[in-house]
Amino acid sequence: MWQNNLKNICSRSVNGHVPINSAEAALLLQGSIQSYIRKVEYLYSLVLHVYSLDLHTLEFITQKRQDQQEKSSIHLDGSDADAIVDDGVAKR
Repeated sequence: MWQNNLKNICSRSVNGHVPINSAEAALLLQGSIQSYIRKVEYLYSLVLHVYSLDLHTLEFITQKRQDQQEKSSIHLDGSDADAIVDDGVAKR
């Protein structure tokens, strides 16, 4: 695992300097990148999941509003289908 490689490299410190060769640096970098990629992919999947939940919730709320408007006697313009209008004044 790349974390073990990092520990091994750091444990060879000489006078505060860490001797490292290109092959070890490449392996360390590769391991770090793979770890980062896994975290980004996991975050991406979480965002997609939340986004799909939001879409389903939005569709559900929209459908509920449409159902309520269909059942309601009050129209979108504010007029009431059940109101009896006499002399221009609405009575119930």
